[in-house]
Order: sequence, then structure tokens, then C-alpha cells
Amino acid sequence: ANWMVGTILIVMMPDKVQSFQKSFQRIFGTLIGVILAVAATSFGTNPFILISFSAVAAFLAPLGLIRNYWLGNTFIAALIMFFLQFGSHHSGYELGVLRVVDITIGCVIGAMGTLCAFPHRLSKK
Repeated sequence: ANWMVGTILIVMMPDKVQSFQKSFQRIFGTLIGVILAVAATSFGTNPFILISFSAVAAFLAPLGLIRNYWLGNTFIAALIMFFLQFGSHHSGYELGVLRVVDITIGCVIGAMGTLCAFPHRLSKK
């Protein structure tokens, strides 16, 4: 549920077009990031692969945000998923599905919240 609330706060913007774009980019970036993290951990527990993946994702996350929101979100989601998998009783696949569902629900609620909270912005466009 924490991911939903955070996502709602992130994607709600006064402009509905920006809110919808950010929602779509967040869903797409999270989905790709989850796939990357599950793929990286499916190679086993080779420390070289695990450390390399986390270093590359941590380095590329801020650079991705400068380029495009979905790209930065991809590496942020991958890094978060990567670290959530350690010490969890869920498999990487289960955690990935939960995260994508939570983010998607948060994006839908955030987009609907934009429509409700800023109706005057819709009439001008």
C-alpha cells in the first residue's frame, strides 16, 4: 500500500496531460525495472553479477531521470526490487507482480485525482 500512496503523490499534477504521461511512464518504467531485477537475481548468487547490477542501476538512475522519467524510473525500480528480494519470503516474481500492481493502482488513482482536484484546468484546454 505504501507504493500506491507514494505513486499517487508523484503522478498528481495540475495538468492532466502531464499527469497521464507521468502515470504511463511510471508504470512502464516500473515494469521494465522489475523485469531487469528479476532477471539479474535469476542468475543466482554470484557476487560479481549482483554487485555489478546494483552499481550500474544506482549510477544510471539519476542519469535516467535527467533524460526521461520512465528511464530513470526503470533503474530506480530495478534497484528497489533488487534489494527487496533479499530477505523476503516472496519470490522475485511475486514481489514484481505486487509492485507493478501497486504502482498501476496508484497511477490510476493519481490520474483520477488530477481530474477531480483540478477540474478548472480541463475546461481551459
